[in-house]
Amino acid sequence: MQLALWQIHRRLASLRDAAALAGWTFRIVTRACLRMLRLRRREVAWDEDAMEHLVAVTPEPALRQDILRALASLPEPYRAILVLRDIEEMTAPEAADVLGISVEATKSRLHRARTLLRERLLGGGYAAGSRARTALRR
Repeated sequence: MQLALWQIHRRLASLRDAAALAGWTFRIVTRACLRMLRLRRREVAWDEDAMEHLVAVTPEPALRQDILRALASLPEPYRAILVLRDIEEMTAPEAADVLGISVEATKSRLHRARTLLRERLLGGGYAAGSRARTALRR
């Protein structure tokens, strides 16, 4: 926490919009926490409340719930890489470091995770060109 507060203090001058302070602070704290996780090399925990917040950009409640269910149904290695790369927006080397695997394995797992998620959503009745596909790109 001290590291995150120090970074916020140090970078406060770079903040351009005061209304974005909460989101900006949240992102700095999140990154500091992820750095600590990387050092400990623990698996990524499934936090449904955090997923609710991250999927909240999807305007349709039914789609939001379907995405959360599809994420929850993925095996842990695929869910972890999907969360790190697509939701936490880590680079492949960063995600590989957190998970303790190679960059090549990271890319392979990410491809498989996206395929599994897409299959689960399409199996749930979402058409290939629907809003679900657009929401997954965000």
